Amino acid sequence: MTSADVDPNSAKRVRQVTDVELVKVWAETLQLEHVDMDANVFELGADSLAIVQVCMKLREIFDQEIRVSTLFRFPTIRSLAEHLRQQSDRRASRY
Repeated sequence: MTSADVDPNSAKRVRQVTDVELVKVWAETLQLEHVDMDANVFELGADSLAIVQVCMKLREIFDQEIRVSTLFRFPTIRSLAEHLRQQSDRRASRY
């Protein structure tokens, strides 16, 4: 299957699921009703304990290695989601 064979609606659904899961995990961890995709989680109150908690939850949800340092490098949900999608795409292209 080539990238031309990928259903754009399927790719959009994957993006939406990733975004929703990230928003949900951060909102639950920070005990907020909603977290904006472009908000810096550190400005919303994330600390080192929250980072570790989110990291563990995301490892379970996405079944991939996510380092604590990654959450520091990508402090918004949008940037983290894009990073996770790129990692997933790279892994898929190896097979």
